[in-house]
Amino acid sequence: MAKRTGTAVLAALSMLLAACASTPARDPSTSPGDDRRRATASPSVDTDAVSAATTDATQQVVLQRLAENPNANVVLSPVGLQTTMAMVAPGVEEGSPEAAELEAFLGTPIADTTAGYRMLIDNQEAKSDEDTEVRIETAWGVVEGSSVPIDIDVVGTAAQTLDSYVAQGTPDALQTALDAWVSDATKDLVPKLPTQIDPEASLVLVSALYTEAIWSNDAGEATIAFTRADGSTEDADAIVLQGQAYEGEEGTVAALSLSGDLVFQVYMPTDGSLGETESVPWELLDQDADLSRTVKVPEFSLDSTDSLEEELDTLGLGSLTSGDGITGFTTTGDPIKPQIIEQRTVFDLDDEGIEAASVTQVPLEAGAAPGVATTAQPPVVFDHPFVFRVIDEKTGWVLYYGAVANPEDD
Repeated sequence: MAKRTGTAVLAALSMLLAACASTPARDPSTSPGDDRRRATASPSVDTDAVSAATTDATQQVVLQRLAENPNANVVLSPVGLQTTMAMVAPGVEEGSPEAAELEAFLGTPIADTTAGYRMLIDNQEAKSDEDTEVRIETAWGVVEGSSVPIDIDVVGTAAQTLDSYVAQGTPDALQTALDAWVSDATKDLVPKLPTQIDPEASLVLVSALYTEAIWSNDAGEATIAFTRADGSTEDADAIVLQGQAYEGEEGTVAALSLSGDLVFQVYMPTDGSLGETESVPWELLDQDADLSRTVKVPEFSLDSTDSLEEELDTLGLGSLTSGDGITGFTTTGDPIKPQIIEQRTVFDLDDEGIEAASVTQVPLEAGAAPGVATTAQPPVVFDHPFVFRVIDEKTGWVLYYGAVANPEDD
C-alpha cells in the first residue's frame, strides 16, 4: 500500500470573513488537535442509531447501481454522506419535513446534530496511531455576492462546533481554496472537489474522510481466477488472510480485521450475480459458531465519482430538493436547496491493508433543484463479483460501502 504524506488544513474560525486566497494553512508542526474547540456531545446521541440510520439506505443505492450495471465497480462513503448532511442540519427548521428526514438519516435530533457528530468524529480520529489513521474534516464555502446572502453567525456557530475550515470569496476563489483543502485533507488521494462550484451557489458544504489501516495479521499473496459478471475470467492478484467466514445457500460472507477496530467485510452471492442481489446477509457473521477460515480476496483499486441527487428518495432525503427549502442559513429567510450531491471515493486494498478517501460536496443555492495460518477447511475464495464494506467494529459506523465486479478495472 503506497504511503502518502500530507498535512490537514484547518483554518481558525477567525478567518471566516477573510478572502479565500489569504486563508493560511496550519503550521505542519502543530498537532491536528492543538487548537480545536471541542463541543460537549449531547447524551441523546445514540451511536447505534447513527450507524443503523444509513446502512440499509446506502446498501440499497449500491444494489440499485449494480442492478442497472452488474459489471460496474461501485464505492460510496456512508460516513461522508452523513457528515455532510450533519452540516445541513443547523439550517433546517425543527418540525419541518426536511428535519424529520435528516433526523432519520443522521440518527440524531436536529438540535443535537453538530455536537453529536463532533463526538463521533473525535471517536473515529482517536483511532489514529502508528498503524491507523482516520480523519474526518469539514469545510464551508460562503459565496460572496450570491443572490441569497448567507448568515455568517449561523455558519460560524456550526463551523466552530464541528471544528471546520471556513472560507469566503468568489466562486473561483472558493474553488482554489477548497481544492487545496481537499487535497490536504485526503493526502491527495482526492486532489480536488468532485465538481466545479456553480456561480449560482450561495453556500458550499464539503466533508472529507481519509482512512489508512493495516491488516491485523500478516497477509500472504496468491493468484486467483476471477469470474466477471459476464462469465469471462481473468487472473487476479489476491491477498490470503486468516479471518471469519460463513458459506451459506445464498452466498458467502467474510470478515477480515484491520487495525483501529476496523473490519473489512465482504459478501459474494452463490450464483455470482450481484445485479440480482436484493439484500446482503451481514448478520451471518454474528453467529456463535467458530467461523475461522482462510480467506482469499483480490486486490483492487476503485475510484468512483457519483451524483446522488437521483437517489435522495432511496436515502430518505427527498424533501431536501422537493420541499420548501432551507431558510436557517440565510439572513433574509429566503430558502436555499441542494443543487447536487456529489461524492468522489477512492479505495485501495492490497496485502498491507487499505487506504481510502472520500469527499462529499453539497452546494446550496436559491430555488435550486436537485504469512497465513491454515485450517482443515479449504480457503474461502472471493473469485466472483462481491459487495464489501469497512465498518467500525465497536460503533457499527460504516465508513465505506462498495462492490467489485472487476478487480483489474481501476
